[in-house]
Amino acid sequence: MTSSLPSELRPIANAAIDHALHGVPMPADITKLERWFEVEGWDDLVSFCADEILLNLTEVAAMVFSDSALIDYRGLDSNLKISDVDRIEFARQQIEYQLNDGDGCINPSAISYQLKSSDGKHAIFGCTVEIHGQGGPAVKWHGVFATKAAFYQYLHSLGYWARGELALIKDEQILSRWYEPTKSK
Repeated sequence: MTSSLPSELRPIANAAIDHALHGVPMPADITKLERWFEVEGWDDLVSFCADEILLNLTEVAAMVFSDSALIDYRGLDSNLKISDVDRIEFARQQIEYQLNDGDGCINPSAISYQLKSSDGKHAIFGCTVEIHGQGGPAVKWHGVFATKAAFYQYLHSLGYWARGELALIKDEQILSRWYEPTKSK
């Protein structure tokens, strides 16, 4: 878990765990721990492999959740009235496409690394990782969470959904992100 952490980073990890479990202030030098994982601790961090490939629903919506995109994609007459049922069906097709065949840069991986304190307590150090081609991995740290479920709840608040959770996206969440609805039945 964190057995390979250098001794000088152990107090930061302990304080971060206390933050997640007991609400004490986050250690001001948490970035030292983040940077260590991005370089020396990279193998430890990724040895857990990605929990899930994520889809950023907000980004996908900005790209394709519009009546004009639906009309163009299906080759429809632009005067045709588009229903919410049509919008939802199209959006779900686009969500599937983005996860399976789309641009991998908008599909980061979630990593929930279990930090373990000196006294045996643990919390989740959560990050997302995007692969930027020759630029390599880009890590975005999201904080320390009491549980993996709390980390994923936080990711949902940012618009991220794991592949296994796509069925949980409500129709209203799709429609609330829809752009330029031109007509409705």
